[in-house]
This record gives sequence, structure tokens and C-alpha cells, in this order.
Amino acid sequence: SPLFEVPWGHHDLILTRIKTPKEALFYIHKTIENGWSRAILEYHIEKDLFNQQGKSINNFTKTLLPPQSELANEFVLNNNQK
Repeated sequence: SPLFEVPWGHHDLILTRIKTPKEALFYIHKTIENGWSRAILEYHIEKDLFNQQGKSINNFTKTLLPPQSELANEFVLNNNQK
């Protein structure tokens, strides 16, 4: 189960900040997929990655490895919000 692959501190953060099971599972899977620290997870929760995901049309996930594709997508999203 992916729940056991995430440290307790991450679960605590998710349980206190996330309202829906779908969103919680999103952050759990992203944490496992990208090896996020608690600080990185908190950053993505604050930036509302769950609701921002997919708003930028690109091929980053097909052409880059997960850490780089996440950074590239985040860069584009952050620059579009300015």
C-alpha cells in the first residue's frame, strides 16, 4: 500500500491541510513518485499543485524524468500566475 511508503510527518501534514481523499491520495502518490521531503510537500500543498496540475499543456512528463518534469511544469505555472 502506498500509505506505508510515506513517513508519518507527511501523513500528519496531509491530514491537517487536505480536505478530500482524492487530493490526499494525489499528494501521497506525488510524494512517493518524486521522493518529496516534508518541506517540499508543504510547498506543493501551499501552491495548490492538485488544482494546478494539468492546466499547462506541455510534454514535460513524456520528455523529462519526474524531478525535472515537475520543476519545468512548476516553472511554467509560476510564470503564468505573475
